[in-house]
Formats: sequence, C-alpha cells, structure tokens
Amino acid sequence: AERLDEIAAASDLTVLAAGKADLASSIPRDVEKSVYQKPQRNLCMVIVEGVTGWDDEIDFRPVKFNFYGDSGEYFWVPYTHKTAGPTWCLLWEARPGSPLDQFADCANAQDAVDKSKELIEQYAPWEWENVRDMRPVSEDSFSWLKGRFPPTVRGAYGKLPSGGLVMPIGDTAVAFDPIGGQGGNHASRHAKFVADAIVANGEKACDTDWMQAVSDAWWEKYAKAAYTFNNILLEPLTEAGTLMLTKSAQDRAFADEHFFKNFPRTDQFFPAIEDAAEAKGLIAKWDKEKSEVRVQAE
Repeated sequence: AERLDEIAAASDLTVLAAGKADLASSIPRDVEKSVYQKPQRNLCMVIVEGVTGWDDEIDFRPVKFNFYGDSGEYFWVPYTHKTAGPTWCLLWEARPGSPLDQFADCANAQDAVDKSKELIEQYAPWEWENVRDMRPVSEDSFSWLKGRFPPTVRGAYGKLPSGGLVMPIGDTAVAFDPIGGQGGNHASRHAKFVADAIVANGEKACDTDWMQAVSDAWWEKYAKAAYTFNNILLEPLTEAGTLMLTKSAQDRAFADEHFFKNFPRTDQFFPAIEDAAEAKGLIAKWDKEKSEVRVQAE
C-alpha cells in the first residue's frame, strides 16, 4: 500500500490491477452498482489429470457443468497446464451451507481432489467412472485454490493518503464470481478500452472527471451486461433462463448461436436471458426458420 501511494503521488496516472487482493480496497465499492454484499458461493478449484471420457463422446473438447438448483454447480473446463499439458480445471461453486459446501477443511490439492471424488460419487454417479483415476497436477503447488468473495463493482478511482489517485482495471474494477467465465473477457477488453481513452485524452489531465467519464462509458459499453449476466447465473433460474438453457441442451445449433456465442459479448444475451416473453419469441422464431429450411430441403 505504501508503494502504491508513492507511485500515485509521482505519476500522471496510476492504474491498479490487483485482482481481488486486499490492495483493491484502496478503491471504494460502488454501492449502487454492486448487487451483493456477501459471497454467493464458496469456491474450490483444482487442476487435475487422469479424467477420461467426454472427448470420445463428442467432436470437441467441452466445458461441462452439472447444475444443482438448491446447492450450486460444478464445472469441467479444458485447461492447458504449463508442464502437464492438456488437463482439466475442476471448479466447485457451492452455495454456503449446502451439501456441496464441503471444501473448507481442504489444505492442499490432494484434499480437494479427494473431496471432489467423494461428492461426484454421491451426487454425480454418472461421472464416477470418468474420475476414478483423477489426480492433481503433482508438480505444481499452485494447482488449486479455495475462497469466497462478493461479486463487487468498484468506483472510478480511489484517493490515497498522499492525495494521489488510482484507477482500477480488470478484476479490481469488477470482481466477477467465476460462474460465468467473465473475468478474463472483462479484463482484456477493459485494458484496451482504458488504453485507448488515455491516447484519446492526449496531453490533458487524467483527473477525477476524466476517470469518472471513462468508467461510466465502460460500464455502459460492456461491464453492465457482463455483470448482470454473471449475476443471473448466481440466482435461482428464472423462467427465461430455464427456457434458454433447456432449448440449448436440446438443440446444439441453437446453443451455438444464441447461448455459447454470446459469452464474449454478453450484451447479446439480452433481453432473452431475463425476459420470458423474449425467450419464447426467440425460440419460436428459431423453430419456424428451422422448419422452413427443412421443408425447402424436402
């Protein structure tokens, strides 16, 4: 914190990319934009080897998830480890106090894998044969983590003891729960957006008015939709969400076009992801066009 203050006092502009670390608290939470005050999931992630199946069943390497409406979710995400190569990132998103919330006592990656196997055998027996030989990436002591945090939007800037200003970027500006995979998308786009704004500002001061204007523009362009979409996944599924997920599970082409393609551009999810009438209309239009194509082909 002292070093940050020194840098800010000596610089025309200081941006802070500290993720969700304590240093991020130098920038105040935006109470109007931040939906949650408490963590919505207790998290555990571990990079694993020895998982079998799935790759043989479909023609691409999938992100796979199991959804438990009252307890949370867990995800299998394809991962390329720096030394172990193709592996899987296993992510548990447990609602606090639920049957999936079993990782608090884990002290290392092996503990996390053992607990994961136990839960999979009990609650996802259809995957047990796939994970029977699952093991953590042994040569990497950083291959796992656990924790909890509230999804948070921070203000446009923070004022340090010296009077210097610091501007948040990436996860420091918006801390997403990992459920929707939006952290990396947001951080890379945010960095480019701020860099372009700096260039456009030329020799003018990067003062509080400028920082606020850049923050407001970014929120409206991308962050608001990403944060809203991500938070929808943390809540019990609405009728609109159920319609979109069910149709995606039944129709791969629909899923590609109207669900998975939207993850990099979350504004494309709306309004169907939160409005049941819009979701029904989108699905009806899709089915009608698909039927017309089928008739023409016949």
